[in-house]
Amino acid sequence: MEIRTLQEKNLFEVSSEENSAKFYTIDLMEKSCTCAHFRYRGVQCKHIRAVEETQSKKHEGLIYTDSPPERLPDENFHYELIY
Repeated sequence: MEIRTLQEKNLFEVSSEENSAKFYTIDLMEKSCTCAHFRYRGVQCKHIRAVEETQSKKHEGLIYTDSPPERLPDENFHYELIY
């Protein structure tokens, strides 16, 4: 899935797994998605979970978005991905 950040704060687009040209809009503040799963069932969908996981990793410093870090870690640097 491709995840795009929109201009509006807390809005994202996530591509469909079946059709990569189709995108769903996710609002993290409202915890909502425009996909059929969310609209008809009203429960958290995989698109919301994907955005939340990506945002969590960004806050942990494990994903670089716009540019690489100013300083690369030395050989003693250690990190873990926690799911």
